[in-house]
Amino acid sequence: MRFQRALAKVHETSDERPTAKVLHNYGVVCLRQGRLAESTRWLTSAISLRHDLGDWYREAKSRTVLGSVLLRAGRQREAAADLRSALAVFGEVGDQRWARRAQAHLGQTG
Repeated sequence: MRFQRALAKVHETSDERPTAKVLHNYGVVCLRQGRLAESTRWLTSAISLRHDLGDWYREAKSRTVLGSVLLRAGRQREAAADLRSALAVFGEVGDQRWARRAQAHLGQTG
């Protein structure tokens, strides 16, 4: 599987940021294929790694995507928590584009 080869390749470096990016991107691929459980797993891993790295901005992006996955899976309460967290970060850094995206998803949580 290409994903596993890519993940193995990025693990060869001491920098975990590429690993987080691969995890995030694979989560997006799974989302687009309707594989919500897998998407949740990979995005959650990306969020955890980005949190450990102190990469709050990219963590917030992963949380926004995870929020959309959770919405599709009918898990509104969990989605709302991730989306609120992401929205706070985007507000702090002034990223209106991602803030609008997170807010739009948050509006779907009821």
